[in-house]
Amino acid sequence: MNSALFKGYEELMKEVTEFLAPYLSHNFNTQRITVAAIFSSFISCCEGNVELLTSLINSILVRLGDTDFYVKILVLRGLGNVADCGEEEVFFFFFFFFLKK
Repeated sequence: MNSALFKGYEELMKEVTEFLAPYLSHNFNTQRITVAAIFSSFISCCEGNVELLTSLINSILVRLGDTDFYVKILVLRGLGNVADCGEEEVFFFFFFFFLKK
């Protein structure tokens, strides 16, 4: 759905991401779950847009320590969606997060 929704309007995805990002830190579980689900699905649509992909990954990685089980599951699903972005992005984030000293 996201790829069809933002096809040709990739700049809008960044604006939507910036609008929704504060809701990841709110007190209500439903808000955090919803935004985590949206961000996780956005990640698979970021092929070639490393800046947006980095922003999304940083946003959801903060929620990996969330108290809600469903938020954690959605964060893990989003991290798995990085594979949909292409080989170059996968290697970039592998080296950036795991081999950085």
